[in-house]
Amino acid sequence: TDSAVEAETVMQNTGEVVAVAPFAFTSPAIQEAFGAQDHSWVSPGDTVVHMRQAGQQVHIRCSDGEREVFRIIKDLDILSVTSDPSKIKACY
Repeated sequence: TDSAVEAETVMQNTGEVVAVAPFAFTSPAIQEAFGAQDHSWVSPGDTVVHMRQAGQQVHIRCSDGEREVFRIIKDLDILSVTSDPSKIKACY
């Protein structure tokens, strides 16, 4: 259905933050774009919207044999933080 396709499209551009590198948001490009302010606006547990096809997908096999899928994303590829990903509409 159209709603299922849209939901899958949105999920490809959103994700839950599980960790933030200590050097995230400290690059010269970030400093130049946003100035020398606190960039800790992304925390574990947040849902973020990221650029389409951003990052590298990583599959990790757990001890129970299941696989977890993660996406490692550059800080510059995060577009926003959202409290309600269900309100995001994919428009291409």
